[in-house]
Amino acid sequence: MRQFYAPTEDLIKTARSWVEDDYAAGVTSLNLENVEGFEEGKYVCLGREGDEKSELRRITSISSNTLTLASETLFPHYDNEQVIQFEYNQRKLYRRTSSTGDWAHVSDDSPVDIAVDAPEGSLLEDTSGLASYEYCATYYDSSALTETSTDDAEVVVATTASRNLCSLQRIREAAGWADNFYVADPRIDTARQDSQGEAWAALRKIYTFPLTKYSSFLTRIIVDMAVGYLFIDEYGLDVQNVAKDGYKRLESARGMLLKLVSKEYVLYDEDEEEDQALSEGATPSFYPDDSTEDEDDERVFSMGMRF
Repeated sequence: MRQFYAPTEDLIKTARSWVEDDYAAGVTSLNLENVEGFEEGKYVCLGREGDEKSELRRITSISSNTLTLASETLFPHYDNEQVIQFEYNQRKLYRRTSSTGDWAHVSDDSPVDIAVDAPEGSLLEDTSGLASYEYCATYYDSSALTETSTDDAEVVVATTASRNLCSLQRIREAAGWADNFYVADPRIDTARQDSQGEAWAALRKIYTFPLTKYSSFLTRIIVDMAVGYLFIDEYGLDVQNVAKDGYKRLESARGMLLKLVSKEYVLYDEDEEEDQALSEGATPSFYPDDSTEDEDDERVFSMGMRF
């Protein structure tokens, strides 16, 4: 898996203003100090980019100094808060196998919404990418279906290999949130990192690291754990729908992890078609063992001995 962050460039930011009043969450219209340069059908970043409560919304209409938005805001916004117009709302990831090859869209994991709430930019992933591939990211308007050219995108070469054992999209789909744009990628990534950290801590004394990324069983554990953490955060304790019970999801995943820890199951690398190598500490030796000679018998203890 290859991954990198694509920062949002200034070239798609075409107008700027400030909120003129205080607004609670759940509104679809806001007054600005001025709307010069703002256009219907474009997008606005409400709040300072990189702040966890910033959000991107599409403009449906403009009247006087009032913007009407296509969907309700998730967070409150306050007087004098910054508002920036974006020409696009998503990033699309492309790759090519060589500098002379054609760009191919990585459709399994993109487009992704521009992450205005993440200071690093939008997280892009290619679950089957190689270090030799070249990558670029275009801007995409999911409403107008317009896109910038790959010719204008910055090429990224030899991105570092990701340590992640599953993609964000895999977790989204398992949670039933594939089309839920209110759950931001950074939030899902936090659950993924927590799950992987627990798995790594549990398996570190058993297997050599890095762990294989080609084990569907281990991937399932990470996905289920991440979904469990997300459901606990989203729905809490009072869950009527068993499918949304994060504690049960987490318990099931930890049960599978325990089978690896206890060596009831063996971690299998499906790419190499062999078992994951055990660490040196995973096969402890005991005395006496097969190497014990007859003359060593006096050092062999029996259950009836006292100490």
